[in-house]
Amino acid sequence: MSRRVIFCYGDSLTYGFPDPATPYSMYLERELNDLYDDEDDDDDDDSSSSSSSSKPTSETTRVVARHLGIPGYTARMMLDHINDDRTGLCPVIWRDRADRAISLVVILAGTNDIAMMEDTSTDVARSILRTIIDLHERAIECHGEDDGGGDGDDDGDDDDTRRLHTLAIGIPGSAYQNMVRAAADFATYINDGLRAFASSSSSSSSSPSNSRISYVDFPFPYNENGEEWNEDGLHLSEMGYQRLGRELAHRVKEILDGH
Repeated sequence: MSRRVIFCYGDSLTYGFPDPATPYSMYLERELNDLYDDEDDDDDDDSSSSSSSSKPTSETTRVVARHLGIPGYTARMMLDHINDDRTGLCPVIWRDRADRAISLVVILAGTNDIAMMEDTSTDVARSILRTIIDLHERAIECHGEDDGGGDGDDDGDDDDTRRLHTLAIGIPGSAYQNMVRAAADFATYINDGLRAFASSSSSSSSSPSNSRISYVDFPFPYNENGEEWNEDGLHLSEMGYQRLGRELAHRVKEILDGH
């Protein structure tokens, strides 16, 4: 397996707030490399009697997970600023486009949209869902563009290892959702919508992003007394970010191994 780069993008939950930041990306990277190293060790054991094995060694089985988390950003802000040189997702993709280094973008968004909602109508929940979907589709479009938006050749590339995939993480629970039923309903609606969209896109041929957007539920529920949660009832503790990274690793590996 060649070197793969994962880029984790989102709000303060991706940043690893509170300071000193402990982003889940570093635990995701560590767990992924451990998984691939274990896989290589198994391959070495299976082929120990064969001198013709061409399996890669653990030194070449490397995954790098980088991140950009902007505290306070809503999904709407992420989409509106997607071309921003400092906070935007597309410039990150464009900078790596020369060698198509980024294989997967992991996006955790929507928590702040729910926290800032002033209207609890279904139209608002639908708008947040659509915004997150647009963020994923736009990321894939950016991978097929030259710096600044020129046409690229991503859609015509038959080598799937050079095509960008995205993974949506479901909105996690929070103390706010426990207190405000409408907020919990919004999170459920959006997560169900993201799951359905990812499932439907995998069988659709009408979009250039078909089969390239995946979904995973947030790995563990909110627990007021849980060691994974910060006392503010919204962010994770260091243990929580560590658990998030570790538990995402198997799903991320499935995606990497599939393309």
